[in-house]
Amino acid sequence: MSAYTTTYTPPSFQTPVTTRPMIPHFGTIPSGAVTPGSLIIIKGRVPNGSRRFEFNL
Repeated sequence: MSAYTTTYTPPSFQTPVTTRPMIPHFGTIPSGAVTPGSLIIIKGRVPNGSRRFEFNL
């Protein structure tokens, strides 16, 4: 299975959602999308044998 990126905007969200990103994934949060009280959900798996896991906001 090859890695690919799909971006779509489901009706319940106001900002795009990225699914199945290339690894490592580098992306940006759209300007103005994060305000006080915003919820950012990061979901995924860390491969067995990994020595670290990191994300920067």
